[in-house]
Amino acid sequence: MSKAIAMQTSACYNVKKYYGRILPFALKRKRRYLIDMFFTFVYDYIFILQIAAVSLSLLIVFYPFQKTFRSIAFAAAQFAALFALGTVLNWGLFELSSVWTFLGGINFHISWLLVIIIYLLFNRVYIMSRMIMGAVLYTSVIAVTDLGRLVMNVLPVGTDWSFVNILFYLLIIGFSLLIRRYTLTRYSDIPVFSVAMIMLGAICSSSLIIGKTILNVKIGGISQDTFFIFTLAVIYILIVSSYMIIYFHCKGRKEVIELQVKNKLLEADKQMLAVSEQAISEMRQIKHDIKNQLKVIELMLEQKQYGALGRYFSSMNESFLKESGSSFIDCGNEFINSVINMEILKANNYGIQLVTRINVPSELPFEKSDLCRILVNLLDNAIEGVLRADSKDYLVDCKIARQAGFLYVSVQNHIRDDYDRDRLLEMNTEKEDADNHGFGHRIVKRIVEKYNGIVKYKVEDNEFIAEMMLDFTSMEVK
Repeated sequence: MSKAIAMQTSACYNVKKYYGRILPFALKRKRRYLIDMFFTFVYDYIFILQIAAVSLSLLIVFYPFQKTFRSIAFAAAQFAALFALGTVLNWGLFELSSVWTFLGGINFHISWLLVIIIYLLFNRVYIMSRMIMGAVLYTSVIAVTDLGRLVMNVLPVGTDWSFVNILFYLLIIGFSLLIRRYTLTRYSDIPVFSVAMIMLGAICSSSLIIGKTILNVKIGGISQDTFFIFTLAVIYILIVSSYMIIYFHCKGRKEVIELQVKNKLLEADKQMLAVSEQAISEMRQIKHDIKNQLKVIELMLEQKQYGALGRYFSSMNESFLKESGSSFIDCGNEFINSVINMEILKANNYGIQLVTRINVPSELPFEKSDLCRILVNLLDNAIEGVLRADSKDYLVDCKIARQAGFLYVSVQNHIRDDYDRDRLLEMNTEKEDADNHGFGHRIVKRIVEKYNGIVKYKVEDNEFIAEMMLDFTSMEVK
């Protein structure tokens, strides 16, 4: 028995030793075979054009082309990187398909998905815009490429129909040009429902296309499925239509918002005009009063009533300070002047003093409608917070300045002693229109994200502080 066991052990050792020597060589030959097979049979000029088309379409949609040598050179470098990444991923997934057979036929679908995800992770476009444009671009690419292969399969045999694929690749580039022309990058208030519907449609369409491709591979190649050709065409049309519907919906929303902002600014200009007319009238009255006051001062000097003269000057000074307590700002930026002066008038109507410290350039690289909505939301909330504090003696402190490449905005107001700090920081509200109030905070957050900024709320002692920063270079990136 022991001799038999020894012989069996020796045989197992010899087999293991043999395969230990031959297996690496076999694997190396298999890998070399797969590489040769990929670059000989798969990686032909049609496949190269396919990778080039999708790489170019990604740049067209997201890259901010400028007419400078640096911009063009950087675009060329990105194109080369995307092309190389697409090639490597397709080759790697092709090799993996020899082990994971379910990858057979869908290596392009997965590699393109990975390429677009990697590219968008390093892109600075607003996240909602990225999600929608990336989803529709990916779905359209796999739909069009599969559509091209199916159309070629139903054409008569004996003729080189390779140019048909090229026509479909041009369709990919055409759709990317359409997305660039009607880009969503300039819109920050994209409805969440629209994003959810696009993502759901993209997932369902992609799953259908990939599932059908896997099925075709299992049955031995691309089947002549006319119905699926029609399905892919419908998917492409629905993708284009859905994207355009979302674009025009966002455009309409923005036009309404800009109209509201213009109305606010017109209202502010009217109020400032009324204040100016009132100021002119007051200046005439002051001019008249000064004449009388000079006569009184002259009389006191003649009578040497120096004590009474001192008291008279003190009363004049107190009266001047009281009348000038609601002065308006002139920071050198006409747009900021209009918005802040409108809020100063609003605060004055409630007996609240709005103190400002503003140091900004005459021109800012942000959309005026976005700036207006941010400032009006933050300042209105601060004024309402002071009113809820049951006292009109408190101030609203507003600071706006440029700091290290960012526009910094800070608005501070007093809150009640018994107010729930945690609830306040969660952006809950006691206003009757609580939904709209909460929506205002969501608007601020979306606009801040659009400009790669941050917004933070905190409570120190009995002061609520809202701080916000917008990146000055964000508009250059877009």
